Amino acid sequence: MMKRISIIFCLLFSLTATAMGSWEEKWHQDKLLPNKPEPLLYSSSDFWANVWIGYSFCSLEAIRKSTNDWNYFLGTFGTSSAQPDLDGLNMGLEGGWLFDGLNGLSLSVENIQVSQTSYKFSTPSASYSADIQPGVYGFSANYYHFIDQTPNAQTYIALGVGYYLGGASYAQYRYSNGLLIQSDQGRWAGGNFGGTLGAGARINAGKRFGIQLDDRGRYAN
Repeated sequence: MMKRISIIFCLLFSLTATAMGSWEEKWHQDKLLPNKPEPLLYSSSDFWANVWIGYSFCSLEAIRKSTNDWNYFLGTFGTSSAQPDLDGLNMGLEGGWLFDGLNGLSLSVENIQVSQTSYKFSTPSASYSADIQPGVYGFSANYYHFIDQTPNAQTYIALGVGYYLGGASYAQYRYSNGLLIQSDQGRWAGGNFGGTLGAGARINAGKRFGIQLDDRGRYAN
């Protein structure tokens, strides 16, 4: 079974609600009046806050290896089934500062909850089953560069570095002639530094609110 938490890659597709200052006002300040002598560097339009929820596909090497080993070694002694489920739900919070018209910095925290992976093995007289439930907490500092901006929409690329704390709870059961004779539960955990690369678009849904479509990958090992 898995003894080391290894977060290899998570690909996130998310829908984000964004609260911000008047981006239209900021766009006019930076694009239409670039030579204004006293720009409002700390106006409300310089800051934003995001709340997001999205789908994540996570390539967890240790879980993939454990399911392959389970099927390979136990399949010759009985009926064995183990298939990794790497789909996940991602939720997060972010606060950012646009320090000029094209570049910004942010801090974010997120949770990626991956679907449960089940292991089963049986013979005519005995059977075993196990479940692993992985999850990841991420803390990241991010850099945004906005490529194309209009008063109603902005596209961007994003880079980030952060710390990712991965954990997995497990439960294992052994049966003989249909009766439970042994059980074991516990949790593994480990942390790694990693990076983020992504791109997306933010669509203004009002003067101080927007919807953000985001696609990004995270790597830590």
